[in-house]
Order: sequence, then structure tokens, then C-alpha cells
Amino acid sequence: MSRRLRHWPVLGLALLAAVGLASPPVPGAAGPDVPLAAYEQAAREGSTGVVTGRTVLTGRHPESLEEPLADVALTLVPRSEDLLTTLARLRRALRDEPEKYASSAEAVVAAQREYEQALTQAGGHGLV
Repeated sequence: MSRRLRHWPVLGLALLAAVGLASPPVPGAAGPDVPLAAYEQAAREGSTGVVTGRTVLTGRHPESLEEPLADVALTLVPRSEDLLTTLARLRRALRDEPEKYASSAEAVVAAQREYEQALTQAGGHGLV
């Protein structure tokens, strides 16, 4: 298995969580706990922002050193507490049960797809 594939579950969790944290929540959520109208209005007005950060591979233990990662693709989505909670649960499970490492990538992808589908069904297809 390539190094990139071996690190996908942790990388995916880190990226999706970081993306969710990068977008501030707005009161008055609609649909999948996301305020679609506020995001759509910002898009119509041409509001833009900057996302900065770094990607790292975290170890199994909180005291483990982080390993910087390069050449990482990033998908920005509106902040969702539900998605962040799901990703945090998956990350804890991965740390607690490393034998589930292989299946965790599938769980991360499934969580992302479900979230994107919920956004689309709620009318936020332009936010995906």
C-alpha cells in the first residue's frame, strides 16, 4: 500500500475537520445544520476569504509528533457541527482501535458524501 493511501484516513479527518473549523458558523441554520441563505448571499456579493493552515499527519497518541504533509488537495465546505462531531468520533475510534484503520477511510469518505448530498438536497448545490 502506498504511503499516500496509508495516511488517507488520518489526513482526511484532519483536512475535513480543519475545513469545518475554517468557516465561521452563522446563526439561523437551514437544512443540514448550515445557513445556506447566508452562504448564498455572500457568493452573490462576491465575498471572498483566505484559508491558511498546514496539513500534518498526527500520531496514534496525543503526544506523538506531527509529520508535515505536502501536495494535499483541499475541499472547502460550509461549517457543520454535525460533520465535525462525526469526524471527531471517527478519529477517536481510529486512535482507540487501530485495526479499523483501513475501514476508517471509507467512513470519512461516506461522511463527506452524505454531507455534500444533504447540502445539495437542501438547495446548496453551489456550496459543494
